[in-house]
Amino acid sequence: MNTDYSGLKFGKLTVVGPTEPPERKKSGALKWLCRCECGGLSKPVISALKSGAIKSCGCLQREAASKNRKHGMGMDGKKRHKAYDSWAAMLARCKNPKHQSWKHYGGRGISVCKKWYRFDEFWSDMGSSWSAGLTIERNDVNGNYSKSNCRWATKREQLNNKRKSVKLGLLGSIKTITEWACELGVDTHAISRRKARGWSDEQALTTPFRHRARIVEQHN
Repeated sequence: MNTDYSGLKFGKLTVVGPTEPPERKKSGALKWLCRCECGGLSKPVISALKSGAIKSCGCLQREAASKNRKHGMGMDGKKRHKAYDSWAAMLARCKNPKHQSWKHYGGRGISVCKKWYRFDEFWSDMGSSWSAGLTIERNDVNGNYSKSNCRWATKREQLNNKRKSVKLGLLGSIKTITEWACELGVDTHAISRRKARGWSDEQALTTPFRHRARIVEQHN
């Protein structure tokens, strides 16, 4: 027997009842007629209501878009603010399986705090420290995107952060590229280039370097 969801409320939507005549998605899931607090109507499937994927007739999205236009950073026909682009890219990497970088972010469990799903909330937390040329970066590259774990950084700082997270093993000792570079007295780029070419950890660390004394980055 099918459950009757009539009268239940999900977000701003109150279920009126199943659509008449019954409408279904390709999956066969029944659509339910819902009335929004704003007066609008919507016909979602119950799974979308239960999961919170749909919370309104679309008025919440329009409201958020309106706020983005008000601060001049959203998609309002003008050139978007770079911080908005950084925010949008962050969400895409973590929430869109079709994004080219998904496997390094959402695909390995990296998420964005729900508060930051709205740009105005993200900007409220991070806007004061933004300046031209910076993009959002996590302090812990294995942690999620949130105010406590994020800062604005230059592309070079982001590259360094990624290098520091890559660990190489040799004779039972596991260290980051930066740590190995300091121990061997070489440039971190030299080791990174070798790994990028597909060298094993042993080859990358034991093959003689041309410039062993040139250290351009120090381990903190």
